[in-house]
Amino acid sequence: MTDALETRDNLGGRLQRPGKALSQMVTSFSQVVIRHGLTMLTVLAILLIALEFGVGQQAVMPGLSLPLSFYLGAGTLMMVFAAGFWRIRGTPFEYRQWMWLAYLFAISVVEEMAFRVFAPILFDHAVEPRISVLLSNAVFAGLHYLTLRWRFSNCVWVFLGGLGLARLFHETEDLALIIGVHWFATFLNTPTPPSGHRA
Repeated sequence: MTDALETRDNLGGRLQRPGKALSQMVTSFSQVVIRHGLTMLTVLAILLIALEFGVGQQAVMPGLSLPLSFYLGAGTLMMVFAAGFWRIRGTPFEYRQWMWLAYLFAISVVEEMAFRVFAPILFDHAVEPRISVLLSNAVFAGLHYLTLRWRFSNCVWVFLGGLGLARLFHETEDLALIIGVHWFATFLNTPTPPSGHRA
């Protein structure tokens, strides 16, 4: 039974590449948090340190372009949408589901700060702005390939999605807006935490 499960798991999932051993696969919520979440948080910390001490530029957070009530309302709407989505799909309203939704929000905050705000600022010191955006999004997509073991084709979509978010951020200068768009898109892509072999 174990051999059959390991063989099945090694085939990969909708997003994840096949693995040579069951231990290589990302099959649990905690693995996602450790492998991907902590990596992205570390990247954000490195970017902030590099900006502050490496190039001597203070990291400044962009402001919000809309009233706070708009963002609170949008966040509430997102939670209602998630609940409706799970209900339609027959997914039980469990604590784990809400923790997953919270994690997706947190990772959206971290990734947008890292790859749409601070990485391009850092890369701007070495290359022209358009190249810095391409580099930021290449690193963003590459980390999904390494940490979550996503298929290359899915990482291409991550790269293109990152370019879209970069364009939206350039047009609006609204960090909260792109975090919300990222959160919504990530939820649609992975509405439930990984369980078993379908990571």
